Amino acid sequence: MGGGFLMKRKSRIVFFLMLVIAALSSLKVSAFMPRVVAVVAEEPEKYNLYLMDLDGKNREKIHAAESFLLSIHWVSPDGATVYFGGIGGNRQIGIDGKNLGGMMFAGYDPRLSPDGEKVVFTNLTYSFETCLYMMNPDGTDVTQLTEEKQGIRDEAPSWSPDRKKIVFTRNNKLWLLDLDSKEEQELAIPFPELSCYYPRWSPDGKKIAFIGGNLIDQDIYVMDLQTGETTPITDDGHLKRSLLWTPDGKKLVYSYRSYFEDSSDFYWIEPDGKNKEKLTDGECDYYQLEWLPMSVEN
Repeated sequence: MGGGFLMKRKSRIVFFLMLVIAALSSLKVSAFMPRVVAVVAEEPEKYNLYLMDLDGKNREKIHAAESFLLSIHWVSPDGATVYFGGIGGNRQIGIDGKNLGGMMFAGYDPRLSPDGEKVVFTNLTYSFETCLYMMNPDGTDVTQLTEEKQGIRDEAPSWSPDRKKIVFTRNNKLWLLDLDSKEEQELAIPFPELSCYYPRWSPDGKKIAFIGGNLIDQDIYVMDLQTGETTPITDDGHLKRSLLWTPDGKKLVYSYRSYFEDSSDFYWIEPDGKNKEKLTDGECDYYQLEWLPMSVEN
């Protein structure tokens, strides 16, 4: 009888430990999904602004644009305001959904500097070329950074973490601009026919990720700035529609859309191409996201 009692007691202890482990695992997964601001369409081509978990759960609509022309510019450092563009120009809205009015510039692709003091953006000229400008977040102190030249399109700027340089695309090739010396430098990649989109500097300043390909078939690439090596980290093609580093630099988050689907999903992947994981459930069209500073704890 004593042996049987001990066996039953051990079984109960093991079962209890299994329940505890399962509960802790559930808590860990829950804590691992920060809140983000995202552009999402619950109906075809009707994109709106949402607060949600990174995996698409617990969505709260904060702006009903109902338009395919919608993109997030940046979130204020205190997490209180979202700056975005769409029909009607560039606007700002409180994280609580309160409309805060328009923004004092007419450019596109704006990116807030890491210290929150400057904004770099793309300006469309009267001759339909594009060049880069910089300003204060309130629209004052506008400075031209790159020259307007016939046949040249400077777009998609991204700050270095130390705010000393900007990576951007010039006619779909990668270029660097040193803000102190004003020197411009093309970044050589071993794929001469590759068009580059959405370059994004890593938080540690050592890498630049970008989407490469053509307008209908794209993959994600990572350039090591110390070695100059550029490596594709995805090989599934189709459309990649946005790209963002996690704040700790351990993963890249992107939107993927197959030719055979009517919607996109968020995925993330490590910068060496390992551990790709689908984050959202495919029930909506997940287009773009930005981190909420208040929820960056990973």
